Amino acid sequence: MDKSCGDPSVSVHGRQSEVSGMSFKWVSAALYMAEVLGIAILMLAYRAEGKAGIGEFLSSRPGMLALVASLALCLALVFIVRSCTSASKNDRRECLFAISMNLAVVTVIVITSEILLRILVVESTTEERIGGKLLYPRTWSVVAGKFKSILERAQQQPTFWVEDKDLGWTIGSNRKSADGLYFSSFEGLRSSGPGESFAKDSPGCTIALLGDSFTFGEEVSNEKSWAYALDKQFGSQCRVLNFGVGGYGIDQMYLRYVRDVRQWKPDIVLLAFVNHDIVRTFSAYSFLLFPGGETPFAKPRFVLEGEELHQINHPLIGVNEMFTKPSIRELPFIDYDLSYNETEWDRPRWAWLNRSYVFRLLISLYPLHEPERAQVSEDELEKVNRVLLQKFLSLAGQDRARPLIVYLPSVGELPDQLPYELIGPKTLRRGELPHLNIRECMAKSYSPDVFMPPGHGEHYSAEGNRIAAECMRDAVERMLPDRKS
Repeated sequence: MDKSCGDPSVSVHGRQSEVSGMSFKWVSAALYMAEVLGIAILMLAYRAEGKAGIGEFLSSRPGMLALVASLALCLALVFIVRSCTSASKNDRRECLFAISMNLAVVTVIVITSEILLRILVVESTTEERIGGKLLYPRTWSVVAGKFKSILERAQQQPTFWVEDKDLGWTIGSNRKSADGLYFSSFEGLRSSGPGESFAKDSPGCTIALLGDSFTFGEEVSNEKSWAYALDKQFGSQCRVLNFGVGGYGIDQMYLRYVRDVRQWKPDIVLLAFVNHDIVRTFSAYSFLLFPGGETPFAKPRFVLEGEELHQINHPLIGVNEMFTKPSIRELPFIDYDLSYNETEWDRPRWAWLNRSYVFRLLISLYPLHEPERAQVSEDELEKVNRVLLQKFLSLAGQDRARPLIVYLPSVGELPDQLPYELIGPKTLRRGELPHLNIRECMAKSYSPDVFMPPGHGEHYSAEGNRIAAECMRDAVERMLPDRKS
């Protein structure tokens, strides 16, 4: 007969083993829960950075969640410790084994995740992305290091775009771009070849063009830009000078008129802009404005004092000084940059965790709330741009030139009009500023090849530039003087 069937000691031992096994399953579950709670508390502590004090944090939603999570973590740890210490010697070994297995599994998961994320990350000059998601925090030392390398290369070979103490950047004199597509004259204007000088020309009248990369004619040769097309249309009567500079905002166009255009005494001045140029006015640093690019320059930043414009950052900080700052927060007037979000950038006390891509992905999925800043509000943005455009019109009129503001449609605005009003057209409408909007005209001749193919800079193609020039021709023709006085 099998004695174990009737032996109470065997039965009790079996029940104890069963209870012990179930207890260790709960221990394992408590371990995973404790680890999840630990991560949650870490994330909440990161969110607490910048709070005025512990009282303010605990009264906030993240603070209350952190308090509950901390309490739950303490209970889980107490349960784990009591379960292991109260167990028999053999069961204690099993408990320690369960803890060891848990730690091993978690370590493998973390290491595998870190390797995978590092494979998937896509780097640019100022940021890293995974699946299109921007990874926080952005590390200032890394960004500064990359731009220092760019500046070192620029010192070895002259670049097409150069630093400018007044405008931020401009076109260098008598330059050729690295790809051979762009040339500049001795005066720093776009030209068809090297060594040109427009000062030698003396036609009947002068048409000056102000603008950004759409006016400059990026991604096409000079002969395929709309500026060149206008020059060919009116070349027998007037010369067309292209003062367009890639990346410019309305503020830089205004300053370029004041400093560079007026001395040419133009008869007609066109200020042509796309919607994004309005936003650029509220940038103080180009590397934030164009995060994927290689433009390291500061730029002018205007504010309104009453109805008067005031540039707060003149003279501009130089590029060499800019990237020696130990923190992005030490850059002058950084809070006035619309593209700057303080919560996106690294914090010294958390540097030890910034190396973890798992941590960075987690805080990127649940980013911190950025406090609103009155100095970069949409209402203020519209006002400053309105006054800048009014000042341009007024000053050009005082100079006896005939000014014209031209609104250029960009990708997304053609062929159909958007169901909402963009800030560019809104600024023109609310400011009652006389202008020419060529969106409807270009829409009539729209085809998919009006813009450069996807993956490029989304500028006008040769065909798009031709259409744009056609849409401006009649308005410019009506402004032509009978003869130069």
